[in-house]
Amino acid sequence: KKDGTIVAWGDNLDGQINVPGGLGTGIKIRSLEIVARSTNGISSTDSTIQIILTDDRGEDTDNDGLTQAEEKDIHNTSDTLYDTDGDGHSDGEEVNSGTDPTNPQSIPVEQIKIIDFVADGWPGPLQSFTLTFISKNNRNYRIERSKDLISWESIIGNVKGLNGTTQFTDTDPVINSHQFFYRVKEE
Repeated sequence: KKDGTIVAWGDNLDGQINVPGGLGTGIKIRSLEIVARSTNGISSTDSTIQIILTDDRGEDTDNDGLTQAEEKDIHNTSDTLYDTDGDGHSDGEEVNSGTDPTNPQSIPVEQIKIIDFVADGWPGPLQSFTLTFISKNNRNYRIERSKDLISWESIIGNVKGLNGTTQFTDTDPVINSHQFFYRVKEE
């Protein structure tokens, strides 16, 4: 028809729908209406079923940071699971970090950030230096210090992480140095 609808009919026992000849595969069906007629010789009954198809390939139903199309066409992940491989990291997080969202052994390396520091005694003789860093419960961290960012010395290891942040106080800071640097590593 002029409005784009296609009318097809058939009479078969298998419930098959025959698409009229001459229609190529380039046609996109957005809605489908099926009318079923049953006659028993005395009366006839019509039932109509309308099916509306929508393209959800641009959506992110599981809120993992990947569209349905990216999950199916590129990464082979589930578009209904936030974390396809069950390793605790979303599919989008793994793709962005370069790890495999379908392999539970492939997980993103987490960034450890020092978010605060306090120098006790500054200005004047430095007594201690306290740093606060983002950490996770049941993880061990090592604190290192450097004067030049090239050579690092381990100050302490096996610092037990807390969920959220952990503090460490260096009570033996580099006294006669005009600059020093700290870093935190997970053990």
